[in-house]
Amino acid sequence: MSNITHKLNNCNLTVETCIFQLVKIALKRRASAIAVRFDYKQRKIQVVDNSYGYTKSELASIFNKKNEESEQHIFVKIRCTSNAVIVTSKHELSSHTYVKVANKSRDKFIQGYDRPSKGTTVTVYDYSSSSWIESDKNYTIAYVLAALAFIELEVILLLFLDMKDFVKYL
Repeated sequence: MSNITHKLNNCNLTVETCIFQLVKIALKRRASAIAVRFDYKQRKIQVVDNSYGYTKSELASIFNKKNEESEQHIFVKIRCTSNAVIVTSKHELSSHTYVKVANKSRDKFIQGYDRPSKGTTVTVYDYSSSSWIESDKNYTIAYVLAALAFIELEVILLLFLDMKDFVKYL
């Protein structure tokens, strides 16, 4: 098997890489605020941003394989490392919110609830990375986001290590 084929088939992103890539995509799409919710007990990751969002056609094809540097390639890898991924987005020029739901075998594209503002929410369920270690609670994620916060000074980055903690801050 060639190295390229091996790379494409290797879907096991670490938890830190998954979150880093989702934050990187949000930054590329000009988000000024990004919240990362991380629940290691449920193996659930959620990244919410106020970027300009995805158009209907971009979201419809978000899990299609492209070159290894594309956003779609990252979403394909996340999809095959989890049981389900839901991407909800409202583009800044649209009055509609669209949702792409995918598991390992199929996906569905629908018009969703009315998101009040532009941006994207990516929720990853039962992320099955081999790097998921409950004992250390993956504090590395906090360090990765802290490093990003020092680089991107204009962006607000929030990290919640437990989904229940997020509710306390609202």
